[in-house]
Amino acid sequence: MSSARGGGSYRTLEEDRRDVPPVGMRASGGTRLNFFRRATYVAAAASASVGLGYCVQQALPPADIAQAESIIRLVAGLEATLLALVLGLLISTCHGLFNAQLHQWQTIGRAILSLDRAFAELGPVGEPGRRALPQILNRMRARFWTRRADGHRTIDFDNLAEEDSLMRSTLPSLRLIGDDHKRRVQTCEEMFSLIFETQLTMMRSIVNPVPHLLFNSVAAWTCMLFFGFGMLSPINFLTGFVAMLGAIAVASAVFLVLELSDPYVGVFQMPTSGLEKLLQVLNFRHRK
Repeated sequence: MSSARGGGSYRTLEEDRRDVPPVGMRASGGTRLNFFRRATYVAAAASASVGLGYCVQQALPPADIAQAESIIRLVAGLEATLLALVLGLLISTCHGLFNAQLHQWQTIGRAILSLDRAFAELGPVGEPGRRALPQILNRMRARFWTRRADGHRTIDFDNLAEEDSLMRSTLPSLRLIGDDHKRRVQTCEEMFSLIFETQLTMMRSIVNPVPHLLFNSVAAWTCMLFFGFGMLSPINFLTGFVAMLGAIAVASAVFLVLELSDPYVGVFQMPTSGLEKLLQVLNFRHRK
């Protein structure tokens, strides 16, 4: 469908589908492995900190360790509290981000259906707009569900603004007949604005949900906590095994935070089934 402004054009639905993952396919193994690798680093650093604590315990006289035991326990308790609070807050925040993105997709879906109904009520002059809706949905899916091997997503806000201009360029070409047509065109404009603003909000929220400084602080607190464990624990296989389980537990929480921070990659990925069903509904209506 040609644009009334600047000669832009929409690609065909088949061309758009080449840029998006099929249903059931994980968007990017690269990011999933990256999340797992970062969590593994935390577990390895915590385990190494326990070993360092063992070494310090052996290097210092037992009397010195006994005299410092109370302050070591207090500091370890403080670090454990900080770690529990921050990890809990991060999991809650990232889960809220995931749910917010799901709600925003539902908002976009309702807007697309309202656009389809408004274009259908315009009659033959609204058919070009109806045919563009599946293509718009496919471009949205390609924008969020990345397929790059490294899992990195490029957030291109200019591309979104250009797409909004292409969508709106269909409206001046509509032949308006009476106030009823004008009302429906106004509805289309409102829905286009809603889709644009919702996507903009979604893109901004996934730019940097877990800052590197925060992630590094969590890793540092974990290392200090396990260092204290190593200084106070007797050196044997059982204490080392339990410390390793603790390191894995913290790493699993870190992995959960990273997974939920980006709803479009990894294990806890936003499903595409809703988009597929919406595309099926649009294509079924267009065949009527």
